[in-house]
Amino acid sequence: PNFANPAQTRKPLLLNNAHSHPLTEAERETLREYEVAHLLVVPALHHGETVGLLVLSRSDEGKRFTPPEVETALALAAQMGSAIHNASLYRKALERETEWVHTFNSITDMLFILDRDFSLLSCNEVFLQKYGWRREDVLGRKCYDLFECSKYPSNRCEHIRCIEEKSPIETFYEDFNLSGKFRVKVSPIFDERGEVVKTVHLVQDVTKEKEYEEKLNESLRKTKEMSEYLTALLDSSPDCIISADQKGNIVFINRGAEELLGYGEDELVGKHVSEVYPSLEEARRVGRAMKENGGKVRNFHSRLRKKDGELIDVLISVATLHDAEGNKRGTVGISKDISQLKKMEEHLRQAEKLTALGKLASGIAHDFNNLLTAIAMRVELLKMKISDEDAIKELSIIENAALRGTSTVEKLKSFYRKEPGKMSPVNLNDVIREAAEITSPRWKNIAESRGIRFDLELKLDNNLKKIEGNYGELKDAFINLFINAIDAMPEGGTIRVVTSNVFDSVRVVFSDTGVGMDDEVKVRAFEPFFSTKGEKGTGLGLSTVYGIVTRHGGSLEMETEKGKGTSFTLTFPIMRKSDSEEAGREESPKPPPSLSGVTVYLFEDEEDIRASLETLMRERGARVFSFGDPEKGIQEVTSLMGKDGEKGKRVVITDLGMPGLNGFEVTRRIKEKNGSVPVVMLTGWGTFVEPSHAKTQGVDRVVSKPVKMDDLLAAVGDLLGLSG
Repeated sequence: PNFANPAQTRKPLLLNNAHSHPLTEAERETLREYEVAHLLVVPALHHGETVGLLVLSRSDEGKRFTPPEVETALALAAQMGSAIHNASLYRKALERETEWVHTFNSITDMLFILDRDFSLLSCNEVFLQKYGWRREDVLGRKCYDLFECSKYPSNRCEHIRCIEEKSPIETFYEDFNLSGKFRVKVSPIFDERGEVVKTVHLVQDVTKEKEYEEKLNESLRKTKEMSEYLTALLDSSPDCIISADQKGNIVFINRGAEELLGYGEDELVGKHVSEVYPSLEEARRVGRAMKENGGKVRNFHSRLRKKDGELIDVLISVATLHDAEGNKRGTVGISKDISQLKKMEEHLRQAEKLTALGKLASGIAHDFNNLLTAIAMRVELLKMKISDEDAIKELSIIENAALRGTSTVEKLKSFYRKEPGKMSPVNLNDVIREAAEITSPRWKNIAESRGIRFDLELKLDNNLKKIEGNYGELKDAFINLFINAIDAMPEGGTIRVVTSNVFDSVRVVFSDTGVGMDDEVKVRAFEPFFSTKGEKGTGLGLSTVYGIVTRHGGSLEMETEKGKGTSFTLTFPIMRKSDSEEAGREESPKPPPSLSGVTVYLFEDEEDIRASLETLMRERGARVFSFGDPEKGIQEVTSLMGKDGEKGKRVVITDLGMPGLNGFEVTRRIKEKNGSVPVVMLTGWGTFVEPSHAKTQGVDRVVSKPVKMDDLLAAVGDLLGLSG
């Protein structure tokens, strides 16, 4: 039999005369080695499980194990089973305690345990090392004595709160003795009844953590401040600023973008950046420009689309955004609205064209006025020499025709001059009504005879303020607008005119429902001689309107779209009270004065005009010295003035454009000799000569050719203080 079988069978094994039993050779060898004659093996049981074996042997062959001895061995084995089990439990408890102590002390944070009475039951090595205490000096002591916290209110004690609330407590405190900040976690230990009998205190040194947290919070605060500052800075910019991610989706727009494009931030953020371009192709065009210029463009001309569909011209600067590692993160674009600049440039180009035309027209006007002057003055001389009433009447017709020729020259100047003609208070409502009446045969009678209907809507403000203007010129401007609108509506339509007071201005909106203009025509609309009407058009209509409006200190804006009509907005400054009072003072015409006793020095290179003027002046009693060569004339006048001294009244009448010396040079030379002699400039350049400029050159009065003798005499008499 196997000596160990009792462990499995949980039954005793009795071998009296052990050598007589069937054994293995190894077992017999064991018996001989230990001189065993009789053997008893009893299992030590605990709750039916073998926990050990009680082995008894005798070497005396004569002493066999008796039944009572076996019973005694069984009792002893039973006691051994309980003892062995208890010893095992104790060993395991010791192991667990050792393990717990090692664990307790291996925790790098301070750890201690209190009972309900605040006594310190246990603590780890870190706790002792931090405070420099010995274990035997602190175990059993009250925590409030150790930490001197008895002076604090009990409601701040985490130990009490943990017991009362039966749940973990966490708090922070600063320990000045340890020069640090700590996080305390207090956890309850329950008995079998669920009552808190102890509390475990885990104290973590979070000084560095708190310092880091404070630095992080400070950094976050500064970052937030900088973010708010940058946002405010970007929002304060009137330019449109848009940022997009790598996929082209908008992540930020500033207030300038909202105002320029008409979108709210929530309407654009998350949308693709092409949303604000007229087309995807335009967005790609900007992208290609960036690629060709190393990931950025500067002042690149493009167009953006507003929420209402309007396109605006912009100069856009775009740059690629990178992170700290140099990776691309997106783009930021700054767009400057140049719509008004484009309009100003267009107005400037228009003004330059009109100025060039005006300079050309001024040369034509000079020659034309000289011809008209020769005709008008010869007629006036003939009228003085004849008495036949019929002949005088016929001559007056010629004279008036010559004088009316100046109005044609005035129209040439309308493209160039900066000042309008004679100014007076004007109510634009009256001008518009009269212009509508004058053009009514075009938009009413003739149109109706052709089966075409035009509707005229006049919405005129009854309280419209007056402006200072030339009534005739303003009427011409609105007649041109009416004709332009009628021509733009070959199938009929509506002409609408609205007037209103806007702050210190008067506004007129003149619109039609005609064919409108494409971009190419729109650009050239105000260009002189440009017309879309073929041989029927002169190309002077809108350019004339533009010249008249700007001379009145106003502005002219046009909005048009092909197939949707055209709208003109005319704005004029209202008339100041002082201007109105001045314009109301009209002097009654005075009879022409006699020139008896007056010496006239006449400079004129046109022989016909010079002879006519000389004759007419002498008819009025003047002593006349006339010169066709201004250089020789200056020398002679200088000599004459020296001989005459200061006796008598004298006046110089000079043309402007003459060979050798012009009229301004003649004036300067005369004034150098005698600054008191008045100078009248009689010139074919006429109204092209600005009186303010002439005044700076020493000229006292500018009179345009052709001129009636009475008007010239009135100018001379006014300068010399002569009466009629």
